[in-house]
Amino acid sequence: TALTTSKNRVISAINTMRANGYTNVPLGIAWGWRTLSPGQPFPEGRAHDARENQKIMIIMTDGNNYQATSATFNKSQYGAHGLQENGRLFQGFSGGTNARHTSSNYTRAMDEHMLKTCSNAKQAGIRLYTVAFDVRDGSSVKKALAACASRSPTTGKPLYFDAKGSKELLAAFKTIGSEVASLRIAE
Repeated sequence: TALTTSKNRVISAINTMRANGYTNVPLGIAWGWRTLSPGQPFPEGRAHDARENQKIMIIMTDGNNYQATSATFNKSQYGAHGLQENGRLFQGFSGGTNARHTSSNYTRAMDEHMLKTCSNAKQAGIRLYTVAFDVRDGSSVKKALAACASRSPTTGKPLYFDAKGSKELLAAFKTIGSEVASLRIAE
């Protein structure tokens, strides 16, 4: 959904979403960045240097980056990087472009892409808040979310929230909302 001031449009878009398959946090970050940016495919975003403009993205997940291996006729699933067997997910991956096609290698590659995408979005001037919701301790995505988060301009701490349940999730979003509101007043 393009940037809009219509609450009903946003709620309608959320209600049409269906969970189906894998978790790909870096893909969500890339689309969020595109939505906040002024170019296509969502030209509604203001210019990065627009006066009195804050670009803020909240990244939330309830699970690790995950893409399963497949034993289909072509030994591949189709995802954001095309067919798994083509190995595009491993381009730029520290494990090499010829990494074994295992679920753990897919997760590691996606985590690396996530960190790079977050870094690039922050360099473009987007403030990133990250939220892990009901994610097990020790999870690779928690570490990636903490590293992805921008740092608070007042405390220097990462703008990362570990919400173990619904109460913590509501508290995290209340804190984020308060901070975003005070940014609008102060800056």
